[in-house]
Amino acid sequence: MMLTLIEADCLFEFPNLRRAAERFHLVYCDPPFKTQKTHTTKRGEHAFEDRWGNIEHYTKWLSIRCAEAWELLADGGSLVVHIDPRTSHYVKVELDRQIGAENFASEIIWRYRRWPTKTLNFQRMHDVLLRYVKGAKSALRWTQLYEPIAESTRRSFGDQKQRANVNAVGHRTHSSPT
Repeated sequence: MMLTLIEADCLFEFPNLRRAAERFHLVYCDPPFKTQKTHTTKRGEHAFEDRWGNIEHYTKWLSIRCAEAWELLADGGSLVVHIDPRTSHYVKVELDRQIGAENFASEIIWRYRRWPTKTLNFQRMHDVLLRYVKGAKSALRWTQLYEPIAESTRRSFGDQKQRANVNAVGHRTHSSPT
């Protein structure tokens, strides 16, 4: 199994990766988020420019890289593109056009916590991961992993299934057996 991490513009590494005998089962793409800012390292050194003329420039730049990555995937492999909610809908339309809407598997919402701030709008508290899978729709796509039920829960409820109850305003109340 080959593990490769590219911490730069992947477009320049694709020719080398194409020469490899193996194909990839996962390509995770974490592009700039179209922040319209100059980014620096922790030491204050210039890291990269994340400035784009418009959304079309950004989505075209990204779709070229994703199409190249798509060619490196093994059958059944996943391409995961990590973007923010301001551009996710534009990127999805472009990727559907570029690599095929039939290959779209799932949109994963990566929610994180932030300290509350005074703002006139809602805080941005999630990123979006678009996952496309190469190959037949019948191929295995994902294995869901579950944590075992805690022993304290097993002692309280045994194997009895529980149903969450909510009140009229949507707050959760005590659970009850189904």
